[in-house]
Amino acid sequence: MFNLIKMDLYRLFRQKSFYFVGLTITFFVGITVFSLAMAIDYGMYDNLSSSGISIATVFDMTRGDSTFPMIMAIGAIIFTNADFSSGYIKNIASNVKNKMVIPLSKFIVSSLASLIYIVWMVIIITVMSFIMFDNVSLGNASDLILGMLLYLFFVMNMLALVIGLCMLLRNSAGSITILVCIVLFAGLIYAAIDYLVSIDLTPYSTVGNLTKFTVDSKELPTMMLSALVGLIGYNAVGAIAMQKKDI
Repeated sequence: MFNLIKMDLYRLFRQKSFYFVGLTITFFVGITVFSLAMAIDYGMYDNLSSSGISIATVFDMTRGDSTFPMIMAIGAIIFTNADFSSGYIKNIASNVKNKMVIPLSKFIVSSLASLIYIVWMVIIITVMSFIMFDNVSLGNASDLILGMLLYLFFVMNMLALVIGLCMLLRNSAGSITILVCIVLFAGLIYAAIDYLVSIDLTPYSTVGNLTKFTVDSKELPTMMLSALVGLIGYNAVGAIAMQKKDI
């Protein structure tokens, strides 16, 4: 298992998609912080000022955009399915006792990649904040670190979902299409359910957890439990699909 993870890490850092995802995140973070600065200057946020803003606050507002986890998930899809098309997984499957460890290794490596992306997001946010705002401070460091870790945890739930899809479909286009539909339409579906039957399913949503959690939210334990169940369930589906299907 450890050797498989090492090989996947090696392949991850050799793939151009890993760096392309990083560049894409850089671009969208820059646009988001710039837009935030313009919105604050035009008075769209009464409780915020362009003078005296903190990195922790800018990060919390930036991660509310579902674009970033979707980009990370697309990177995981490309990384996973590239090994199907290259024949790498077929060679690995013949050398491991249990094929179920293959999607688990993909999940672990994709999670490590997302950790790198999140740290990179904070670096870009810091640079852009010093460019766009006056008197920038770090803010509450413990809340920033906790927010980053919680964000990673919820991103891991989405990664488990898309890797499970990859194991089932083994097709990047299909997996990315389903992912985009989930990101775009899940909120509308949950809003319709809430409107029709007055049941709020947002705390149980893979996408909703990512964009709406706060460190001090009363719903955070529910969100974390829901994400944990999803994370385990999606990984189980991927592992079973890998074990059952012929490569």
